[in-house]
Amino acid sequence: MADFRGSAAWYGFDNRWNAGEPSPQPFFEFSDGSWTSRESLSTPESSTGNSQQLGQFTVLSWNIDMMRKLETPRMKGALAYLCTRVDEKTEPPIIMLNEMISSHLDLMQSTGWIQEKYYMTDITSANWKGGTYGELQTDT
Repeated sequence: MADFRGSAAWYGFDNRWNAGEPSPQPFFEFSDGSWTSRESLSTPESSTGNSQQLGQFTVLSWNIDMMRKLETPRMKGALAYLCTRVDEKTEPPIIMLNEMISSHLDLMQSTGWIQEKYYMTDITSANWKGGTYGELQTDT
């Protein structure tokens, strides 16, 4: 029997995407009690027919570090902190989380403030290069 440990097959790589090349991916919106795939959002048009420019925005980035112990309590702590950074008076920031594991996606999907205010780029690890860990972006 062949030993696949350490190979792309071992890590779950299946060439869904290639580094440096565009790879279309849906994003998800919480609606009517479940996360639904969206293809795109309509862009607001001005009276001249041109797309409106975005104003200022904030990006919060956090490396969750899936290799450390107690990954679920650490993720819950990260989400609790990030919730304090989402201010009702301003546009919610774009949140980028790195080195997540698939159970973190389940936790995020069940978090009320994320359901209410954010889209998610992933609800499963299907679009991650390998099944072990990946990155996620939330956006309003």
